[in-house]
Amino acid sequence: MRNAIKLLAQEHPIVDLIAEVPSSFLQRYGLPANSTVHPTPKLMPIYSEIMTRFPQRSVRAAGSAMNSLRATQVHTCVYPHTDSS
Repeated sequence: MRNAIKLLAQEHPIVDLIAEVPSSFLQRYGLPANSTVHPTPKLMPIYSEIMTRFPQRSVRAAGSAMNSLRATQVHTCVYPHTDSS
């Protein structure tokens, strides 16, 4: 019988907010195109603006532990045990 894999990941959750915005939006906040930024008090208004003005945005749970669990789930195939006796 095959043993099940038990995996625990613990971290502080990270939320990715992904949106396609016009260059004027980036200029208003002094952000470079195609970049990742960490939240600062100056950038906090961005989040509410993206949530209200850009319906095609994506909000995803992320972080190194979350990404590791997703990779493990994708690359681990678990087949049910069949007893041929």
